[in-house]
Amino acid sequence: MVKPRSATPTALLDLVRNRRVGIVFLTGIDDVLHGLPIADDLKRDDPSQMVVWVAEPTPARVLEHYPAVDESAVFHKRRGARRVIE
Repeated sequence: MVKPRSATPTALLDLVRNRRVGIVFLTGIDDVLHGLPIADDLKRDDPSQMVVWVAEPTPARVLEHYPAVDESAVFHKRRGARRVIE
């Protein structure tokens, strides 16, 4: 029988290495600002990991030049999920 890995933060990050990680904070600029440390931690742990963030147009502008975010996808609420553009 294989012993399951513990659910420590480090073990969880091991599962997502070398993958794209998506962060979704859609609405307010304050939500995005409070979420930036998550992107920082992901990049610090594995700089090769691609961090993609989905946000509405105004908060997405904050992410355009943030070094820990590789891509930002703009979500237009009125257009729905099919209209997410990069």
